[in-house]
Amino acid sequence: MENIVRALLHTAAFLELSGDETVDPDAAVQALEQMSQHLRSAGQAEWELIARVANECANEERSRGTEGVAAAAFFATFAESFGLDA
Repeated sequence: MENIVRALLHTAAFLELSGDETVDPDAAVQALEQMSQHLRSAGQAEWELIARVANECANEERSRGTEGVAAAAFFATFAESFGLDA
């Protein structure tokens, strides 16, 4: 399950952080909103797993230095941004 969460997180980061020439901004927003809606129906154990893996991803990106700053910030705030910390 952890690998699925990691794939979901990296897909969300790609949609959020890619430039307009890579991903249509409206399509990215729509996909992220749908993802958020589905994630909000997750149970507590799933929320905890997502938050833990997002934190791990943030730490991995921080270790990359300046190259990973944007992704690290995205992963660090993922749970809150997607309404999973309520």
